[in-house]
Amino acid sequence: MWENVSTAKQTKDDPGSRATYPFQIIVMDHIPSLPRSFNGNTELLIFVDLFLGYVIAKASASRSAQTIAETYEECVFRRFGASEVI
Repeated sequence: MWENVSTAKQTKDDPGSRATYPFQIIVMDHIPSLPRSFNGNTELLIFVDLFLGYVIAKASASRSAQTIAETYEECVFRRFGASEVI
């Protein structure tokens, strides 16, 4: 049941998706429907810098566009400046 490594499909990295400095490219995700916290939060918003692998997580009561934008501004923009790609 061993796979021959030389026959495995090779994938090329897209150079357009590689960050060349911190917080140039960040990815965002959310974890919905968590148990309600004492502060009423049920969502977790997560931002990851693709250059450093630095992770920022923030609890939230909502995942509306307004809440996500405010969380990005608070957790990323004010600390590290604007990202080129989110």
